[in-house]
Amino acid sequence: MVELANCLKVFALRFEIYIPVRDDKYKLNLTLNDLKYIRKNFVRYKEYKNIILPIFHDKNNCGAGKYMAMLNSDNTISPCDLLSDKVRSSKSINSKCSFKNIWLNDIILKEWRNNNYIGCFLIDNIDK
Repeated sequence: MVELANCLKVFALRFEIYIPVRDDKYKLNLTLNDLKYIRKNFVRYKEYKNIILPIFHDKNNCGAGKYMAMLNSDNTISPCDLLSDKVRSSKSINSKCSFKNIWLNDIILKEWRNNNYIGCFLIDNIDK
């Protein structure tokens, strides 16, 4: 895919790691060995400027609220786009409150970072 994209002069080719949503009933979740293999083999494509490689965060590969966030249409912040309907910062970005300030100080985002969620399996647990 990388070589084909380069030959076709594709503007960008993005790869993401599979993160199971809900119960992973087909057992497609990547193991730690799978992630190591992928990481090792993606290194050879770093020279391609039009290739956006996955970011490896941790064993679950979920950076929600730790390494990534979603800016919602009401200027609140959610840990990730899959959670924007259920988990939002208590404050909105405005002239007195910056993204950085909310990211670092909002109690909802702080609580989120202090929990050890496993991938997106947590979606089923948010309403409980």
